[in-house]
Amino acid sequence: MSQLQKEKTHIDQMYENFDECLKLLASEVSLKIEMDKQLKKVLLISSASFFEYEITQSIKIFTTKNTDAQRLQQFVQTRAISRQYHTYFEWKAKNANQFFKMFGVEFQKKVRQVIDDDGILLDSEKSFMELGKERNILTHENFGENETQKTLYEVYELYQKAYQFTLFLKDSLNWNEEDYSKE
Repeated sequence: MSQLQKEKTHIDQMYENFDECLKLLASEVSLKIEMDKQLKKVLLISSASFFEYEITQSIKIFTTKNTDAQRLQQFVQTRAISRQYHTYFEWKAKNANQFFKMFGVEFQKKVRQVIDDDGILLDSEKSFMELGKERNILTHENFGENETQKTLYEVYELYQKAYQFTLFLKDSLNWNEEDYSKE
């Protein structure tokens, strides 16, 4: 896998702020526990939302780069991107094959090969899928009462690993078709 550079994002800053807040509450155990319950859910939802934005923007850029037809770009934005992110992935699966296959079987095979050959990227894909699955549980099964069993740090760790996968997704959309269709 090419070494894609992770930039510091607002999610990183959010985690640092939340972590600092919890440290300040060290002597207020009950309050700290309640804040931790809420902050880790906010971090999880925020992370998944960030990835949704990044991936849908990447698809929008991909379609814009590959067609000059304004009407086609608008159609893709309206029918394939806007409010469709949740359908791109089979969140209960441990991989993103459903997403890759939307760009063709040959593309899916090449991407799958690259991921499977790179242990770090494979772990990153699993983290991405787990984060999306956890997000769906929180948002569709009563956010206020539902809890994640992960700690704030574990949610952040999932985000960090998953972010590498989103960078890979963005990069793979820029591959030349010849790079993967001849194998």
